[in-house]
Amino acid sequence: MVALFLLSCLQADPGIQELIEGLRSEQLEDRERASRALEKIGPAAILDLEKAAKDQDPEKADRAAQILDRIDARIESPILEELAALLKKPERDAAEDQRVEVLARKLVPRREATHPSGLVSVRSTEGRRFLLEESPIGFSIPGNPVYLFHVLDRQGRRLGGTWIAAGNRQITSGTSVVKVEEFGEPLVRVDVCDIMLSQGETEERQYYAIRKNELVLVRLETASGKPFRNLYAYAGNVKGPSVPSRTAREWRDALRSPDAAEVHQALTWLSGTHRNPRAPGEGGGDQAIADARLVDEVRENEREFLKSLLTSKNRWAREAAPFALTPAYLDR
Repeated sequence: MVALFLLSCLQADPGIQELIEGLRSEQLEDRERASRALEKIGPAAILDLEKAAKDQDPEKADRAAQILDRIDARIESPILEELAALLKKPERDAAEDQRVEVLARKLVPRREATHPSGLVSVRSTEGRRFLLEESPIGFSIPGNPVYLFHVLDRQGRRLGGTWIAAGNRQITSGTSVVKVEEFGEPLVRVDVCDIMLSQGETEERQYYAIRKNELVLVRLETASGKPFRNLYAYAGNVKGPSVPSRTAREWRDALRSPDAAEVHQALTWLSGTHRNPRAPGEGGGDQAIADARLVDEVRENEREFLKSLLTSKNRWAREAAPFALTPAYLDR
């Protein structure tokens, strides 16, 4: 009897199986009904949905994957849930704006001179995370506005945060979660535009992975998808977070890491515009000469490895390699 009971527990719920089969129905209404029902069932349907997400039927697999993502993205904090709903609204009245401030203060008691402006959900290698974006309340023009991204879990607990600079005379115009071929995980994309453009057309994109509950810059590109150098030579013009403090050995280890985020973070740093440590007076800049020397040291020690990236199957690595091999001060 015990064996029969255990066997019955291991068998799939026939109701769930029937709903999963409904994902491939020829009738759109039936597919939608099955999707809603499975999402409502929630965690109890995850194992069957994971199998369905690998099905050869693309409609069934795609819908199962979407349902899994929505189940995984569920918020378990009433405060965070209410805040997410308010931030989704295209327009808010004064009372709603005040409520946004109250809710944000409950989640992050010690806040800076910033205002909540967006919330996105991303499944990182460390689990489901919610990014609460806060915009600066005021900044000068010209200037480099800095935005604060809080990293929260589904219970609304703050796990970490990162300050991100939009760029000189630029502001963020949107934050989204995207999937790209170059990474096996979703990335956070921050779009930026010229501060003087009223339409807010995207000029550049910053891509981030989440590591240790912080945002790691892995690529900068134009709106057309072309990579470009970060301007590390001038502290006031740097885009993204501050550069992590590392030794030459630590940067070399990052370049050769099995973690794609580590590799692309190192490539972005190497590919940037840095001061010429051999002629500090040329080209200007306020970057510390010791930091500029560190870049050249890593580049020279890893030149053969960087050359190998010129033929990498990873497009982002392949595109970053020429910048990393040739310092910007030689391009002038």
